[in-house]
Amino acid sequence: MLKDAGLEESAVITLRLCTSLVYIGVVELGRTISDIAALMLRDEDKEPQELSWLEERVMSAAKMAGAPCSLQATARGDPEMVVEEPNSLKVDVFLESLESAFRTDLKV
Repeated sequence: MLKDAGLEESAVITLRLCTSLVYIGVVELGRTISDIAALMLRDEDKEPQELSWLEERVMSAAKMAGAPCSLQATARGDPEMVVEEPNSLKVDVFLESLESAFRTDLKV
């Protein structure tokens, strides 16, 4: 349905992982939206910035799901995750791995 709306596959995957993060964090585990939002943000006081909690889990899950990834520096020197072979990502494995990490890491 979302692909029929003209969304790229990467956008649909991002929507699915963010929906899972909010559902698991808020509905299943009782975390606040503020708690969840903080996990998605980088610490702007650090130079260069480090990956956010969510970016670290996305990179780990992508590697587990068969997509080679690396960190490359942006023009500012901040790390940016690059998926070297996007077509190799096993989407279901990726999302299941993230959901497992969310349930484990977000327990209070």
